[in-house]
Amino acid sequence: MRLWNLTQFSEVEDQVVLPFKYSAKPRALRPQRNKKLLFSVTVAVCAAAFAAALTIYSIRGNSNDVTIPSAEVAYAQSAPEVKPPLDSLFENRFDDQWSEAVERELLGIVSQKLSAGPEELAKSALDSIFSNQQEDLSADVNRLDRDTIARISRSRKSAS
Repeated sequence: MRLWNLTQFSEVEDQVVLPFKYSAKPRALRPQRNKKLLFSVTVAVCAAAFAAALTIYSIRGNSNDVTIPSAEVAYAQSAPEVKPPLDSLFENRFDDQWSEAVERELLGIVSQKLSAGPEELAKSALDSIFSNQQEDLSADVNRLDRDTIARISRSRKSAS
């Protein structure tokens, strides 16, 4: 970049502008193309592409037998199929010893016990404590009777 040291602004015209005004070469002009012809060709190409797109769609979509090419249907899946977590554990659970009827019967008994009131729950807890006092029921060992177990459990409930 060229620098000029000028003392006044009026010197710009003589020292800077005039030498470049006459030394600058005019740029070569690009040949003028026919803009109307270019516009016409562009419109014709766009119209042909649009017509081709509509024709392809109408051929494939309006026929009686709609077939989808296999290249458009094929897919690849790298992730496993999403299933509930316990499905694979319980999918082959029925055999000759365990059937669906037995399972439904036992689930019904469990649901009845879960829907029991506080009195039935207290009675089943008392029965469980009474029967679990010793492992061998055939041995004649002193055990607490049901009334004593009920009294102890009531006193612990009131203490807590």
